[in-house]
Amino acid sequence: MLFDPKTLMQRAGDETGLSDFGSGPFQDGLDVLCKAMREEARLNEYGTQNAFGRMLHALTERLRLQDWFTRHPEILEQEIRRPVFLMGLPRSGTTALAHFLAEDPVARSPRNWEVQELTPPPDAALGNDDPRYERQRLRCEAQERAHPGLQARLPVGPGDSTEHGSLLGYTFRSFVWPTLFRVPSYAEWLFKQDLLPSYQYLARILKLLQWRCPPDRWNLKYPHDTFGVREIRTVFPDAIILWSHRDPVGTIPSVCDLIATFRKADTDHLDRHELAEHLSELLAVGVERAMSARDGLGDEGFVDVYQADLGANTVETVKSIYQRTGLPLTEDYLRLLDRRLTTVPRGHAGSYSYDMADYGLTRETIQGKFQRYIDRFGLGQGRYAASGVRASA
Repeated sequence: MLFDPKTLMQRAGDETGLSDFGSGPFQDGLDVLCKAMREEARLNEYGTQNAFGRMLHALTERLRLQDWFTRHPEILEQEIRRPVFLMGLPRSGTTALAHFLAEDPVARSPRNWEVQELTPPPDAALGNDDPRYERQRLRCEAQERAHPGLQARLPVGPGDSTEHGSLLGYTFRSFVWPTLFRVPSYAEWLFKQDLLPSYQYLARILKLLQWRCPPDRWNLKYPHDTFGVREIRTVFPDAIILWSHRDPVGTIPSVCDLIATFRKADTDHLDRHELAEHLSELLAVGVERAMSARDGLGDEGFVDVYQADLGANTVETVKSIYQRTGLPLTEDYLRLLDRRLTTVPRGHAGSYSYDMADYGLTRETIQGKFQRYIDRFGLGQGRYAASGVRASA
């Protein structure tokens, strides 16, 4: 049976020749996810292989990581200083801002190729000449073939900065799983879990990645960090949290369109209305938890960024972020940022469109779920309001 925890763990051990998965919980989440995959996910043959492959990859990476930690305990002596965590509703400008921040030469962002193959630890001397870069380039091409239009919606190349959600997923306590796959019982289980082990494990991975490849200040991005604000501050007490904002009337249909692009290859039974209801509820819970955590922690260390400002004047918005955080803003960074804005313009990967009506969404239903968030951050009015029901990029 494919989605059997023992089978998956045995396969991971056979592939790596290793047996130590390391400390920290993962098996309870693996058990719940496997059951949900078997009973709820409605996967076709491609989706079955895709989901199984992702779960197997998480387990093999845990084995390889622990092997490095065991043989090189000095890795865990590394320090992580003032990491930046960029969160917010998906499709609120987080990907664009993460790419802009990644141009800063005195900071470090997780690169797409190294996140896919964490070991051996990357070497600064190789940079993107690492052979894993080419392997990830081929994966990106294969992913676009499997999910046509994905690059237009989420333009992330092999060397670009990428999210750390998959790294949290190695603990099987990550919202990457119920986002990509129809596993409602796993989502309900995850809502009730302590996410602290996920961020503790993330810290271990970051230490490995910077061990031979400095610098040691990270720019990190994962929209669903809204669920883990308290945990982030526990593991990374000096973390800076950037919160990207956009009217949910604009973000929610766009999220549905993106996730449908992923899921329609994995299932022959994609219910777009059900998908929209699930994502809306999940994301609404996320922003509520983030607001609650911020109320408890206070505003210090939080910086609000509005997608409308980022799009209207990227450089000034980035300068404002650095000014408000006290991070050093260098001329080298501004030069590199300007080069990216010139060479990688918005929409360079193509255009796409969607209609919120296809997902059973209306402005009123979205606002109803997110009204407290909308009111708190002044969304849905003036320049921050979403306009229209179609979008292209």
